[in-house]
Amino acid sequence: MKFIICYLLLTCSFFAQTHNEDTTITSTSYGIYCGVNVNKNMFVSNAFLIEGKVFLTKNIFAKINIGYYRTVVKDSYRVFSFKYIQIQDYKKYNTVYYDVMKTQYDVFPISIGSLYLYRSSPLNYYAGIDISYNLIDPFQYRTSEKIINEFDSINDIPNVYKNIVVLPNGSYSVTLGAGAIFHFTANLYLDVRYIFKYDNELINSHQILIGINI
Repeated sequence: MKFIICYLLLTCSFFAQTHNEDTTITSTSYGIYCGVNVNKNMFVSNAFLIEGKVFLTKNIFAKINIGYYRTVVKDSYRVFSFKYIQIQDYKKYNTVYYDVMKTQYDVFPISIGSLYLYRSSPLNYYAGIDISYNLIDPFQYRTSEKIINEFDSINDIPNVYKNIVVLPNGSYSVTLGAGAIFHFTANLYLDVRYIFKYDNELINSHQILIGINI
């Protein structure tokens, strides 16, 4: 979080200085993107993005976006745990195990960033960076639990069964990207981009997105 705040302050300071030098462009644009997300396990899923941009100079603009994509990690491991069972007067702690086959993450990134635009004809090219906080909804594909033993007290359970698997529900990521813009009219253009996402919790991924901006 401190890194994001510092990034915002530095970016705003730079844009403010640059904006004083060149105020020829003050327009904004909004875009909707769709495409594919691919991770190193070669899992392919849909990716969506809604983005707003504000042009600060002839070649630089800031942006904010929200999106969605799904990534899957092919896990293969066994989890030992326990559960408390109470049925009327029956009260026991059961030790159990199950096998995890894969973990699915639905990811909702909220991002800020900046782009540098290289103007040419008929295409404009750009490179940029985003910093994101990602809301994550995880789901494990696993086998049914198998009961191993039962105990009267939690203190009797071996420590190997007391490990708790915690899946992330949030993460931070840095996205590097490049793309090309083709203008249909002055206010309508096609945007094609490639991005690489580095995440501190999830598997890194690549995305190819195509969007329409107005």
